[in-house]
Amino acid sequence: MEEKINLSGKKIVLLGAGGAARAIGFGLKERDCQLIIANRSRDRGEALSRELQCHYLPLSSLFRMKSGDLEADVMINATSLGMSPQERESPVPKGLFKEGMMVMDIVYQPLQTKLLREAEEKGCLTINGLEMLVRQGAIKFEIWTGRRPEIRQIKEDLRRVLEGESPKAQSAKLQIGKR
Repeated sequence: MEEKINLSGKKIVLLGAGGAARAIGFGLKERDCQLIIANRSRDRGEALSRELQCHYLPLSSLFRMKSGDLEADVMINATSLGMSPQERESPVPKGLFKEGMMVMDIVYQPLQTKLLREAEEKGCLTINGLEMLVRQGAIKFEIWTGRRPEIRQIKEDLRRVLEGESPKAQSAKLQIGKR
């Protein structure tokens, strides 16, 4: 996200209160973001909001809001809503998006979730879950090997796999290319 916008001082709604949301939340707090946790489970949402020293909002309350009620610069989905086999679901109503808002969905299967499609229709800048998946893998690779991998190549390879090209077909292409 930082490659696209300056996060400092931004109002961010983080959907979810699991492990990924927790990690994202701490990263955002380090960047002086104004954070709101929205979660289905009140207990987990309130616990994470206390830990991050930020506001909590029941996820269901987002569905009662009218267009313009949610003042946020960024929305991040760290829930499983929208992930296969729930592709027809979105964690928030389309009316909450406003032009210029950044919307990130950490779901990577499918790459283009309903949340991201609806956000794009409203003129939002979107980031799909491939970004997080790639960067998590790159960090793990570097920790284990001491070598920094090529992010662009990882992203291309993962995109092919996620879009249905089998790893076996990819391997055959790589072998042909080496000859």
